[in-house]
Amino acid sequence: MNLLLILSLFAQTPEISSNFSNNLDVRSWKKETVDTTTKLDTASIENTLSFSAQWLYFNGFLEALYLNNEIHLKKRISFDAPNVSFLLGDFYETYGNGLMFGMTARESKGYERRINGAKVSTKLGCVTLSEIYGNPLVIDRANQKYSIIDEDSLFLADPTDKIAGLNVSVPIPLAQTIFNVRGLEIKRDSGGLLLPTYMTIIGGEVKLNTGWCEFNAEALRKTNSDTLDTLGYGAYLNTKIYLGSYVVGMQGLYYEQLNTYKYACLPTLNKNEYSINEGKDELGYKFSLQKAFEELILNSYFSNTFPRLEKDANNHKKSLIESFADIEFKDISASFRMADLDSGIVPHYKNKQQIEGEFAGEIKMFRAELSFSKVTGTSLLDSTIDFYDVGFGLDFFINEQFTLYSTYTVRSKEELTESPGKLWAGIGLKVNVLDKVLGEIWYGNEKGGLVCSGGTCRWVDPYDGLKAKVNLSF
Repeated sequence: MNLLLILSLFAQTPEISSNFSNNLDVRSWKKETVDTTTKLDTASIENTLSFSAQWLYFNGFLEALYLNNEIHLKKRISFDAPNVSFLLGDFYETYGNGLMFGMTARESKGYERRINGAKVSTKLGCVTLSEIYGNPLVIDRANQKYSIIDEDSLFLADPTDKIAGLNVSVPIPLAQTIFNVRGLEIKRDSGGLLLPTYMTIIGGEVKLNTGWCEFNAEALRKTNSDTLDTLGYGAYLNTKIYLGSYVVGMQGLYYEQLNTYKYACLPTLNKNEYSINEGKDELGYKFSLQKAFEELILNSYFSNTFPRLEKDANNHKKSLIESFADIEFKDISASFRMADLDSGIVPHYKNKQQIEGEFAGEIKMFRAELSFSKVTGTSLLDSTIDFYDVGFGLDFFINEQFTLYSTYTVRSKEELTESPGKLWAGIGLKVNVLDKVLGEIWYGNEKGGLVCSGGTCRWVDPYDGLKAKVNLSF
């Protein structure tokens, strides 16, 4: 039946459409690099068959011409019909909230996780089966790195891994309920010296929507083939209750021995997506409240994440306690965040407390942003840390095509535990011509720091020099 459907589609007059885009990102002077992406999407046969190709090139183009360069070709061909679809090539895939599996692109944070392989989906009545198989790839563009391989643990990111997954989705005609059952297996070949190592993960998810309540719960169990000592568990809960103009939310998480597994985007309960120990031993809760007035929206939450068992040498549990609130009023917004990052969650610190505030407003041709951050704590060398940052940004909308902007941040004193320096400033110009030509040029310096995405954190180096971006699409 499916074969006849495919043949009948090819017998029709094809409607061919294509989209071409090129994105060029150049960084020059103090740290010369070039990062270019060329993408071609072609769809035909009434949008059922599509082909996508991306050419990615990355190289230090002045200091080391033709040396240490990385070239990656992303390609994909896919077919979609009412009851069957398949995909071959490079693709993204996330199961639920990412607790079991989360291979996604986080462009704003310079982070990408994708699969090279195949995906097949079939609908049998009301049940949908989706299978995936392929090799993973983790990319860190912020630090000019493509493939990331870490040999310190059996199951950190390694593009030689083989991943196979199955998701079965069953809708239940009760309050828009969807039930998902999932399984995932990861195989790593030891080069013939040892038996291949396997990791198996099974789990499920329930989604429910009654109109006044949204409920989402996800759980998993992880095992390794070599030893049951790495048996792991994970659970995540997210609930929202709508009471007129109020929205009350509650979230919770429980992670045990998930730190050896790096193909998930662990849900977190804080603004910056920190994970206190990458899923090894975490327990947390979060309460949120949203209130909508006629022209004003208030959002607030309180969260606490801590280990269930693990303690340091002083018999002390590390924790991450955070309070957050923001207000949106027409074209004006303001936010306030207070966090207690205890016991070495952030590199270079034994403990760190931080208070942040942001204010943004837009009036006619101008948009302004003001930020403040106060940091206190103790370094790993037992020295006291106490400083603050004040930042200011201004956008000037020249017309619909051109925007001139500037950034300025000053620190009260230089602190070696943070990004070096006391002053960071830059000026730039953005160009937008009918959404077909997007360009940006910027010169200045920016501080580095810890950037987290889905519970995985990495240190981004400071930058000083020129940046230029051009994106063409048609």
